[in-house]
Amino acid sequence: MRNMIQRRKSVVRAAMVVMALLGAGCGTTPQSPDRTPDLPIIRRDGGDEMSFDDGGDELDECVHKPKAVVMKFLQDGTHIDIGTTGLSYNIAMMKESFVAMEVVDCEADCNRCTFRGPIRSPEGANMQRCVSNTSVECTSDEDCAGSACAFFLGSHSVSKLADGLDIDNSLLVQFLDLPGEDHWAIRGDIDFATGEVNVLRANFRFHQWVQAIPFGMPSPGCVGDEIPNDGVRKGNCQFAASAGKCDVNGKPGRGTKTVQRDTSLDCPLPGLGTGNSYFDLNLGPLTTGISSMTLTEQSPNALGGGGRKAWCAVCADGTPCSQHRDCDGIGVSHKCGEGGTSAKDACWKPTLFDPDYESSCNPTPADPSRGVCGTYNPLLAAPQCHPGKGKLGAQLVTTGSQGVEDGEVRSVMSGVVCLPSGTNGSVNELVGLPGVGAMEIEISVKRYY
Repeated sequence: MRNMIQRRKSVVRAAMVVMALLGAGCGTTPQSPDRTPDLPIIRRDGGDEMSFDDGGDELDECVHKPKAVVMKFLQDGTHIDIGTTGLSYNIAMMKESFVAMEVVDCEADCNRCTFRGPIRSPEGANMQRCVSNTSVECTSDEDCAGSACAFFLGSHSVSKLADGLDIDNSLLVQFLDLPGEDHWAIRGDIDFATGEVNVLRANFRFHQWVQAIPFGMPSPGCVGDEIPNDGVRKGNCQFAASAGKCDVNGKPGRGTKTVQRDTSLDCPLPGLGTGNSYFDLNLGPLTTGISSMTLTEQSPNALGGGGRKAWCAVCADGTPCSQHRDCDGIGVSHKCGEGGTSAKDACWKPTLFDPDYESSCNPTPADPSRGVCGTYNPLLAAPQCHPGKGKLGAQLVTTGSQGVEDGEVRSVMSGVVCLPSGTNGSVNELVGLPGVGAMEIEISVKRYY
């Protein structure tokens, strides 16, 4: 075990953390961390993957090993972009979202440890619920009357589908176990001395819910509960299929499209587990270093031709891909299909004589990987985009950071992944799926003994 951790430590600090997508197959290649030598770099331009290994030996030297860690997801440093249309850009996770994980082993000083999860939290609310009715707590599928028992990453978020468009758009994140003995949905390692965090895999099912037009019920909320995640249902459900008491599991974050409405797993989104729109994805690897994706000759062609490239598309079997080599052995062509481009989908130009839609995506000075549309359709798209014009060498970069405050890790994890299509064609078109996902997620991590 010691050799495994020391080997991983030297590899991560010298080069990178590597992708292990849930069925995504978007490969990664090592890159020397020439810009920030103390941070790992993940680069998506093809290559081999590194597996996670618990090792075989235990480290007896760590005499006070934590039993668990709780990772909380914060607001200020979080920026999540999903798809190509801009409608799901700059998403802020719900406040109070958290996941509890088991500590597997630690180095001799008990600072650098490996973890896996999710597990029941050592304190507070129980996030293990029946998928078809998240108000029901469970320990196994037998408790759920034909549905699955699963852990959730807090309750659903609520935002407007677009600025000026009064339609609720919600996202609920479910942890998705893998088949086999190593079933854990999330795995990684953490250094409590430096704040370095590497999540090698984080398997999720994203439930996408959009309010029915024109007279559908808004996304459910929870009112009157003053203490979130204490496990005590003192609030009342609103806009829910049935009235009930609730404990707030998520509070609204920042963002111009965010609806200021507390939510709870006790007030379920309707239709979960019965064919609602969802897509499955591993968001790993996430790192407190740098993640990037670069357009190369191996990148999929953009829809509409013109010699442009796209960040992401899908293989013949629906597997998301960022390189043709991701589809080796799949289908007849063994190639990554055609994909949308963020600026063309998000930025709208009212002329037939200017096909260069990307010219209206203006990079922001502080972050050239993100831009603002110069012209756009305010009813269908938000004025945000990823520039690059589909040209070879264009790069999408997210940057993490690491630190420790008062014994707790306070860091930002970054990642760039390819997202598959969901099960609802209308939602796919609105969001721009399949497409790219770019993430910077602020976290705090606390140890429990």
